[in-house]
Amino acid sequence: MKDISLIMKKVIQNTDDKEKMLEKTLDSLEEMISYTDIDGKFYYLNNSFAKFLGDRKENIIGKREMDFLSKEAGELCKENNRLAYKVGFIKRVDYVQGKYYDVFKSKVEIEGKKGEEISILSLIKEKK
Repeated sequence: MKDISLIMKKVIQNTDDKEKMLEKTLDSLEEMISYTDIDGKFYYLNNSFAKFLGDRKENIIGKREMDFLSKEAGELCKENNRLAYKVGFIKRVDYVQGKYYDVFKSKVEIEGKKGEEISILSLIKEKK
């Protein structure tokens, strides 16, 4: 797995258009990355995550994980979000839609563009 923190640090230090470059960098990764609130409402996701969910990013932002997944997978996401919010970080292997995934979720309290609280950073990678 690539060290995303080093990539992000370089992008932030070396560009005037930080937001655009960061999004471009995250979109280039095969790992699925998203920011959601505790209930799974998307505030950001990269192209890999959008492809997994079967829609474009613009159509996903503002909706919940459960809107795109089976009921069981949606409940698993909800459980993972709540656990990450409670303890700060989780690492799990989950079986979703016929495949195994490494799931990393962290509680990261940031404020969205409209003042809303965004709490959960997810990084998900298919196990090979």
